[in-house]
Amino acid sequence: MVAFRCYNLRVNLRLSLNNEPTPVRPLAQAPTFPDPLRLTQLAAGSRARLSETRLAAHERDLLTALGLSAGSCFRVCRAGDPWILEVRATRIGLADVVAERLLVVPDGEP
Repeated sequence: MVAFRCYNLRVNLRLSLNNEPTPVRPLAQAPTFPDPLRLTQLAAGSRARLSETRLAAHERDLLTALGLSAGSCFRVCRAGDPWILEVRATRIGLADVVAERLLVVPDGEP
């Protein structure tokens, strides 16, 4: 089961009848996201979300066809060559040269 995080940000601006801004409550601070890491920096059992790929278009299209696209959540089943990732109900094997060109955002503890 994969849990998705959703963030809802909104901005309020109220104007009075004479077009002067009226005071409003300050909005909650926007959530901060960790900096993306290379996939090769994760340990086995870690969960992450694919942030960015630094691959050629045909390589990126192949990963997308396998279910691994930007924003996809996955679990690292095996760290090292080959990297085994579980994406939804599918396991994908990646070589080190591909894994080090994938930037991910960790998603919770292993």
